[in-house]
Amino acid sequence: MKRMLTAFESLFIYFGTATLALAEEKPAGGGYEATAYVWFALIGFIILWGVYDSFFRPMD
Repeated sequence: MKRMLTAFESLFIYFGTATLALAEEKPAGGGYEATAYVWFALIGFIILWGVYDSFFRPMD
């Protein structure tokens, strides 16, 4: 259990530092970042609706 906790902490620190490094970069999108988030949100909504419709909606 102690090894698993140590491995988890190591991965958490590794990914945390990678996130900080990526957060410092300036975006090179030319002002399209907000539009991309809108499209990602729309795609996510469609995927979630499909999963709900396929697995969780009661049968008629």
